Amino acid sequence: MKNYKNIIAAFFLVLSLSGCKKQLEIDPKQNIDANVALNTTADVQNALTGAYTFLATGDLYGTNLVFLPDLYANNNYLTWRGTFSTYGDIADKSIISNNGDVTRTWVTAYSAINTANIVLSALNVVSNADTKSIIEGKALFIRGIMHFELVRLYALPFDAAGSNTNMGFQLSQKR
Repeated sequence: MKNYKNIIAAFFLVLSLSGCKKQLEIDPKQNIDANVALNTTADVQNALTGAYTFLATGDLYGTNLVFLPDLYANNNYLTWRGTFSTYGDIADKSIISNNGDVTRTWVTAYSAINTANIVLSALNVVSNADTKSIIEGKALFIRGIMHFELVRLYALPFDAAGSNTNMGFQLSQKR
C-alpha cells in the first residue's frame, strides 16, 4: 500500500511540474509596445481616448485640478476643515514630499502627457490628412493643458520684479 501512495504522489508531482509551464509563459497584456499596438487609425484614436480618460479621473479634472488651486490660494480665500491631512497640508502650504494627492496629480498628469506623446509619435499610421490633423490637435491640447496645470500648481509664483528665474517644472529633453 505504501508503494502505491509513493507512486501516486510522484505522478501528481510530475504532472503538476510539467502541466503549468506553458500557461505561465505568456506575454504580459498590460504592457504592449507602441509599435505593435498602434498600427491603424482606430488604434491611434483609441490611444487618444485613453489620454482623455486620465483627464476625467479624480487625480486631475475630476477633483484635484479644480480643488487644489483653491486650497493653495490666499489664506483668507478658503480654509480646510476636513479630515484628509493631505488637503490640510496643501491649505496650510506645508506640503511634505509624500503627500498622496500631490503625487497622484503629478503622476497622472505626466501619464496623460506620455499618452499624448505616444499618440503624436504614431501619427504616421493615420492616412487621412483631416483625421491626422484632428488627432494631432487633440493630443497637443492634452499635452499643453497638462503642462499649464503643472506650472499653475508647482511653479514658483510670478514676480513682476524678475527675481524669480527658476523653471516651473522639469520637461524632458525630447519634446
